[in-house]
Amino acid sequence: MSVLDQIYEAAFVPDQWPDVLGRIAELSSSYSGALLIIDPKLPPMFASTPNIADSLAEFAKTPHWYTNAPAHRLRKLGYPGGSDSQIFSANMHTVKASLKYHF
Repeated sequence: MSVLDQIYEAAFVPDQWPDVLGRIAELSSSYSGALLIIDPKLPPMFASTPNIADSLAEFAKTPHWYTNAPAHRLRKLGYPGGSDSQIFSANMHTVKASLKYHF
């Protein structure tokens, strides 16, 4: 089954997200993968590879889940995902120009 097929299936069978995110991480030579829903009207929701699940669960218990500046910067950029230490920079023009895609 292709990764795209696995993504579509996980959308209907959420228990499959950790495996799908693991596959995406493997294909992109990443250490981990996560899918987060950050909406102040909703409780924290996420799926992740097992190696970061505990850390995300602890983070979800904090108010920083909703006030996470790097996550808000990514959302404002309008990109579906990426990885770069410059995401954590406040300089949005530099971030947008150098964002590396993982999928």
